[in-house]
Amino acid sequence: MAVGWRRLRRRFPRHLVAWAERQEKREPEWGTRFSTAVAFLTRSDIGALGGSGQLRDALVEQMASEVTLRQWRAMFPWRAVVSAGVAMVLLAGSAAVVLHTAPDMASRGLRRLAQPWLDLPWPRRVQLVVVEAPQVLGKGATFRIEVRNRRGPLPAEVRFHLRFLTSSKGVPPPAESTYLMQVSGDAAVLQIDRVSRSFEYRITGGDDDTMSWQRVRVVERPRWETVVRRVHPPAYTHLPFQEAPAAIRALHGSIIELSGRTDRPVHHVELLTDTMADAPTLPLHDDSGEGTTWRLPTGKWQVTRSGGYRLRITTNDGLVSLTEPAPVEVLIDHPPDVRWTETGSSIVLPRSRLQLPTMVTDDVGIAELRWQVAISGQPTRVYSDERLASSRDSASPPVTRWESQFVWQVPQGMAAEALLEVTATAVDTKGQTSTTKPLTMRVVTREVLARRLRDLQDRIALRLAEAADHQKQTWQAASSKSAPSSSRRSSSPTWRTLAARHQADVDAALTGGED
Repeated sequence: MAVGWRRLRRRFPRHLVAWAERQEKREPEWGTRFSTAVAFLTRSDIGALGGSGQLRDALVEQMASEVTLRQWRAMFPWRAVVSAGVAMVLLAGSAAVVLHTAPDMASRGLRRLAQPWLDLPWPRRVQLVVVEAPQVLGKGATFRIEVRNRRGPLPAEVRFHLRFLTSSKGVPPPAESTYLMQVSGDAAVLQIDRVSRSFEYRITGGDDDTMSWQRVRVVERPRWETVVRRVHPPAYTHLPFQEAPAAIRALHGSIIELSGRTDRPVHHVELLTDTMADAPTLPLHDDSGEGTTWRLPTGKWQVTRSGGYRLRITTNDGLVSLTEPAPVEVLIDHPPDVRWTETGSSIVLPRSRLQLPTMVTDDVGIAELRWQVAISGQPTRVYSDERLASSRDSASPPVTRWESQFVWQVPQGMAAEALLEVTATAVDTKGQTSTTKPLTMRVVTREVLARRLRDLQDRIALRLAEAADHQKQTWQAASSKSAPSSSRRSSSPTWRTLAARHQADVDAALTGGED
């Protein structure tokens, strides 16, 4: 309690004597001792009227011993303290929200309240910021700038102030030019075509007139002095590399090697292309170490689809320059084309000799040609073109056109009426294959062939007799003047009809069919 009285002496001012008198009304048994003790603690001008110092200290100690902890809590204004604390917490929370949502405006307001003698400007409703604008341009390029309001919608008018840094053809530049920017939605845009001189600009609008002058430097664009493009075909083609023009035509899977030299040192060079499934941007390597000689590492650019490419050059001062886009046409390696140039007869004799001319073409190279002979009831026999295999040399490019002839002798012991099927298969250097339609032939003996020929002679004789009879009827009809010409023409068969019937008889006799 003594400690509490001493704290009370330090903290409570003199007017708290009235407060102590109000507390005595709540505790009548105290009389006036409580207010007297508070007066002794807070007032030093009582002097001898208040008695000796020992008497005053004794009264304070007595009241300290009589006042209980419950009475101290009842006398303290807890509700007012809690209300004040809640109010302070709410005030601090509101201030934190304002600082978070509008930090610039809140800090400006606090500074004005803390320093009212300074003429600080009120927070602006418009704060223009440049979203997109280059700082370095190539000569003749287009300057485009986009501006937004950081604090809400844009004002009705946004002005672009321009001043050139150099004269044009000896004419001094104007002091300043002002243009209205095109406002669309939440952005204001301005575009200047074919810029040729360096300039400075600033943006104003609404109550924002604080943007400083921004400089844009216009410099000469870097140029390629030499560009070399080498196309390396896939390894399976055995073809050497070739230098290509700007419009590249390459086989699918080819690797393109790119190198060149710029007219001045640059920071880095990149290849932009859509001819690969991934890695649309490939950096070039600086071979010279001075930023003038650049090379794309071998094997990095492998084309798999048609598209285009261009080079992006970034100078040391940040200027980005793009070359004109150039096309890349990717060629597909199609399978070879193999065909019979002559088919021969549909029947063969035992021990006869087949000669089947064959032609193969391919857009890249031919690797192999083989023939398959399938005999009914026997395994298929395969024969390769040894002449084509011996002509292939790793040092020379593969052939793209090949003519050959399949020569084969029919075995002696083949059964009569057996069927032969002959096919030709070509393989290109990629491993793609193509096969002809099968040639089907029937094996007949000499006795069967002789019998068919006799039957053919009999049929020919019968046809000749029929033809003579029809010719006779035709002459008789022509000599009769009463017969209409149309009936004469329709009653007699023509020699063309007879020839067609004769050919059908020959085919039937050779193939063993019936008329």
